[in-house]
Amino acid sequence: MSLRTDDATRPHRAWHVLENRDFRLLWAGEGTSAFGTSVSRFALPLMTLTQLHRGVVWVGVLTAVEWMPWLFCSLPAGAWIDRLSRRRTMMICDLASMCLLASIPAAALLGVLSLAQVLAVAALVGVSDVFLMNAFRAYAPSLLANDQLVDGTSLLHTMRCIADLTGPAAAGLLAGLAGASTSVVVDVVSYLVSLGCLARIETTELRPNSLRASLKADIREGLAFVMGDRLLRYFVTYGGAANMLWAGFAAIDLAFLLHTVRLTPGAAGVLASLGGIGGVVGAGTAPTLARRFGGARTLMATMLATAPLVLLIPLAAPGWRAILFSVGIAGATGAISIGSVVRAGFYPAYCPPELLGRVTSTMQLMNFGAIPVGALMGGQLALALGPRVAVSVLMIGLATVSTSSLASPVRGRRDLPETTAPALVGGSEGPT
Repeated sequence: MSLRTDDATRPHRAWHVLENRDFRLLWAGEGTSAFGTSVSRFALPLMTLTQLHRGVVWVGVLTAVEWMPWLFCSLPAGAWIDRLSRRRTMMICDLASMCLLASIPAAALLGVLSLAQVLAVAALVGVSDVFLMNAFRAYAPSLLANDQLVDGTSLLHTMRCIADLTGPAAAGLLAGLAGASTSVVVDVVSYLVSLGCLARIETTELRPNSLRASLKADIREGLAFVMGDRLLRYFVTYGGAANMLWAGFAAIDLAFLLHTVRLTPGAAGVLASLGGIGGVVGAGTAPTLARRFGGARTLMATMLATAPLVLLIPLAAPGWRAILFSVGIAGATGAISIGSVVRAGFYPAYCPPELLGRVTSTMQLMNFGAIPVGALMGGQLALALGPRVAVSVLMIGLATVSTSSLASPVRGRRDLPETTAPALVGGSEGPT
């Protein structure tokens, strides 16, 4: 992203975007909802193990069910979002998810809760999340000026990282006091808060163009735009590969810490949580780094820094070498978080507004759709090779993917462009 001279030299704080009342409402609602989601994503597997007395295989099935809708619903969701009111779509999704999740503590209270219900709720909430997240990513930029996009994205990403860091602890505490199913009430309330915040936003949303030929044509148009652009094509390929490998690691990191590094569950939890701290720090520093060094250079640096950091993780061992896991996970998560914020701030300025829903859904199809694939792959690698070798294979793969930036359209640039350029769309010329 290019910067005007006055933007680069004046004092700047990301928190200034919260002076925008409507963005502040969106930020508060999204942050509350993210915390509730983090609670329920810990509570549902815990409930499956403790209240429904099912094994870890069913926890894996539950995780796959939660993320699988991204593979099947993402592209049509993006096309519909570019036809409909994005704020209204988010409100409908909040209401639907709130009602679905409320059925779990209600069924538990009546003594009729079953695994089938939990899986069905997880699947339907997953479908709702596909529409909600794609609508959110297409709607949030409409509340900000172009030079505020990275700052706004940073605040939203920081809030989500804080939610991921604190949600599991809150869920565990509530589960101990009142049962895992009761802690899901937190997520129900969080959707209600988000719905209230969205209802109070006053900015008039531009009416989407509903006069389109067909949904299939809309999907093809979004796919063609992403795959025909060198930058977007590289980002979607990198994001899918990196997410798949990281999801594979996340599926077995606890087994690695317990059985290979030989930590207690408490110590393993502390080390694993350091990734959340790295994410908070990374998201908070991303705007400053992008303004000072340029968006493209910041992306390049964080991708290259990820490679040696992730290679520290499989070197962890009992004793003092356990700290290598801490350094690797916190540093890599921080670097990945910085890159995520910069890219998320880049897309709305770069892509035509009428295509943003479909561009977002195409990117998320690769990013989130890779998660269940990676999780299954990680489990199978650990089963066949053992946790240490499996973690080593996954982290070597992630390091290799990260160094692909050396041959990417990002190389040689200071800033990311704010509009598509002929040299980048469908062409083979190098970056300028």
